[in-house]
Amino acid sequence: MTALNALVSKDDITISMDTLVSGRTKEGALTPLYFTQKFHILPSAQSVIAGTGMFDILREAIGLSQKLLVRDVSTLAELISDYLGTRDNSALLPDKGTATIYIFGFDMDQHTHAYALRSGENFNIDEIANYQNPKYILKPQQSEEKMRVLTEYTQNDNLSLELQFKKIMEQQKKWDDELDASDKCKVNIGGEWISASRDFKNR
Repeated sequence: MTALNALVSKDDITISMDTLVSGRTKEGALTPLYFTQKFHILPSAQSVIAGTGMFDILREAIGLSQKLLVRDVSTLAELISDYLGTRDNSALLPDKGTATIYIFGFDMDQHTHAYALRSGENFNIDEIANYQNPKYILKPQQSEEKMRVLTEYTQNDNLSLELQFKKIMEQQKKWDDELDASDKCKVNIGGEWISASRDFKNR
């Protein structure tokens, strides 16, 4: 369970994520387990893989990506979609758990793309943003009023991009902390910041 926020622009991709992995007890309460990095950079594929929901699926996708020789994000997304969509993932998605793999990166022409592969849709490819359709991606999904609050940060010209993402994550964490541990909407949020651009150097 994860907070994932991203900006896919014409030339750059910026991703902000938390690092806390949590699990539910037999009573259904969400409890923290450990901290880890929830994204993987693949310079040769000009891509970043991230995920929300059940963490084992993300590990599976990252493990596969490390064995592939691809040079662009679109090919990577196709191969991961085919792999996850044709295997039995029940052991990785116990108790009706769900997961979404997000793949961000650049095609052979250096155009930006972002794809979502959702377990509820058999990990079929959904292109959610690209250089022709730049946008912010803010997860977890919130109510219309809360999304309006988060969107205000993205429209604040007085904030740098890094500070926009910091404010968004802080607000998401505040709302999440107010939820009961048994609330199905609770995700438990920590913090991680990366910025990926054409040279794929963290900053």
